[in-house]
Amino acid sequence: MIYTGLSFQAVMLLLLNWAEGLIYAIIPFIMIWMVATWATSPAQQLYLVSLVEHSPDIALSVNTSFIQFGFALGSTIGGLVVSSFSIDYLSWSGLIMILLTLLLAARLFAYKNENKASNRNAQ
Repeated sequence: MIYTGLSFQAVMLLLLNWAEGLIYAIIPFIMIWMVATWATSPAQQLYLVSLVEHSPDIALSVNTSFIQFGFALGSTIGGLVVSSFSIDYLSWSGLIMILLTLLLAARLFAYKNENKASNRNAQ
């Protein structure tokens, strides 16, 4: 679900660039983008709880803190893009951030799978 949600976010941000002010296209794109954005949250929380079985409440509170940090970071980056360039580049910067997040998630999941495999081989 994490990969799917991030992929949908990337596609919607790309389509927003091509909508060129067509309100009938932009509104559904933004709606799908927001659903994809929040659809990753339960999957992410379940993943964190499965990693930290002894204290899931702490993991979820740290996750909430990082979500708030992400809002602040996204607002800062968006403000810098709008003030330095143009609002036309705002969705491109969001797309770049989503692609970086997708790459990071793929790497972290691959790292976890490598550790599982090495632990099984060691036993």
